[in-house]
Order: sequence, then C-alpha cells, then structure tokens
Amino acid sequence: MPSVSVIVPLYNKIRYLSDMLDAVLEQTFTDFELIVIDDGSTDGSGEIADHYAAKDDRIKAVHIPNGGVSHARNTGLDLANGKYITFLDSDDTIGMDYLRSLYTCIIENNADFVIGGITKVWPDSEKTIEIKPPYSGKKKTTQILENFVEVQKKTGIYGFCTAKMFSRSILGSTRFDEKLILAEDFDFYLRLYKKAGEICFSENTDYYYLQEADNSPLNVRDEEIDYLSQLSIQIRFAEFLKDMGAFSGKNCEIVEKSISDYAYLTLHYSAKEDFSQRFKVAFDLLSKNEYQLIGDRIRKKVILSLLKNNHQSAAFLLINSYKKAVSLAKQLIRR
Repeated sequence: MPSVSVIVPLYNKIRYLSDMLDAVLEQTFTDFELIVIDDGSTDGSGEIADHYAAKDDRIKAVHIPNGGVSHARNTGLDLANGKYITFLDSDDTIGMDYLRSLYTCIIENNADFVIGGITKVWPDSEKTIEIKPPYSGKKKTTQILENFVEVQKKTGIYGFCTAKMFSRSILGSTRFDEKLILAEDFDFYLRLYKKAGEICFSENTDYYYLQEADNSPLNVRDEEIDYLSQLSIQIRFAEFLKDMGAFSGKNCEIVEKSISDYAYLTLHYSAKEDFSQRFKVAFDLLSKNEYQLIGDRIRKKVILSLLKNNHQSAAFLLINSYKKAVSLAKQLIRR
C-alpha cells in the first residue's frame, strides 16, 4: 500500500500533461501511486497517460466517459489506496520536494490535513504571484475559524483543490458534488474541515498553478455561471460556520454579503423560461434560515426584498424591464 495517492483528473490537456507527469516522477518522495483519470479526452491526452503508465508501475491510467472534473476526482477517490490523498491538476506542475514537503508536515505533526501555498504562473511570462498559508505549523481547526472567511476571500487558499493533503481516515464517504462546475473544490473541503481535528500549514509554495490555461473551467462568461449553485455553496459555507460556532462578526458579514450577491445574480441572469423555477429554489434555500440580504444599490435592495418576501411576479417584471431598458440604451448608443 502506498503512503500517498496522487489523483489527477485529465481532460484535453495534451499541451501540459507530459510536464506535469515528469514533475511527479522527479519527486524526491517516491512512495506514491499516481492515478490519472482520463475524463473522455479527445486530443490524445489519454494516450500520453497510457504511455507513462506503461513505463512506471506506480502510475494508473483510467479512462472513463466524459462526466466532468468532479466525477473524475470521485473516480480517483474510489480507486485510491494510499493512507493520504492529494490532488494535482493536469495543466500545473510542482517542485521536486512538493510531495515530501506535504507528507513530512502531516506526518511529523500527526495532523489530519495539511495546507500548503501555491505560486500562480502565466504562460509565456515571468510573472508570478505567491499565495502563502496564513499560519505556520499545526493548528486546531477551531483556532483558524475566527479569520477563516477573511483569509478565504483574500487568498482563496482554503478552497484550492491542490496544495493540500489529507488523511484517508477523515474522507469516509465524502465526495465532490458532481452538479457543481465552479467552487466544487471549496464545497468538498468544507465538509472535510468539519472532520479535521488538526491542520498543519506548510510554507512550501512550489505548486505552480497555471493561469489562463487552455480549456480552463474558470474561462466562462458571467451569464454562463450557475449562480444558483454558487448561492447554494455560500449557504453551505454559512451552515459550516454555524456548525463550528463561528458564524459571527466578519465571518457573518462577508458570507451574508456573498449570499446576497449570488441571490441577486441568480435572478438577474435567469432566462425568462427558467425564472420561476430558479426563483422558487432560491426562495426555498433562503427561507430555511434567516440571512440578512444586503443590497448596495436601490434596484438590488428591491429585488432582494421581493425575493425574501416571495413576490416572484414583481421581481420578474422589474428585472426584465431593466434588461429591456439597457438593451434599448445600447441600441441608441450604437446609432
């Protein structure tokens, strides 16, 4: 049984895959299995994974029909044999001591979870941005909650799928929500943080996170985002904080602002034919708990008030009247 299972979801990353696989094979830490889940690639990426698997018996290349990154990661979790688990993305790369750094931190501190830093890099550029963990060494999960939301908002570090390693003992049946296409990693880790008694923070930042990569799920337009799913995640975030006794002060303020933003955007970007159903789901999500809905503009305040009080027809009329006015204004400007 390997000490660490490294899970890599793969979909059409032929431009980057060899560099990532080479970086794993060059690790100074060698007691790992590498599970590459080819999620129905059509560009030859799957054949590259097979080639590497044929060269090194620590590598498994598994081919599945395209089902999305969360399904691929879940498939990897189901196949993993290691005592500890970590994720890599197929268009990123890592330094030679990356796995050793995470493994040493989690073992020496007898922790359930380790969070490292990342370095954002850009293709064909020397630009880099380091994102370092907010702490060093071991902390009880309860000790990081006071500033948890502020740190996440500023850095995103608690939600990155990568630069983390966790014990299989806290995984259990926890899996990625396959209905989500953005922030699915944060949603997954929120459920693991509840199980983690102690978290170790590693100052290592040699996970190189490629920005503006081909086929990145982050390259989507505003109107293509499923804001209703993001609203659901923010409500789950609030519930996590409540369960941990930390839904107060800045934590409460920031998350309620995010809930308000996503509730408004859910309605604003709803197609006419979907508006009724999406309004109902948003209302049901919000009515289960009392959240203060915050609007920084008059129109937003009115829409949120209509949502909170279940006035669907009025909300639909107001939003579509605004959209028509904006469309007309754009036409007049072009003339």
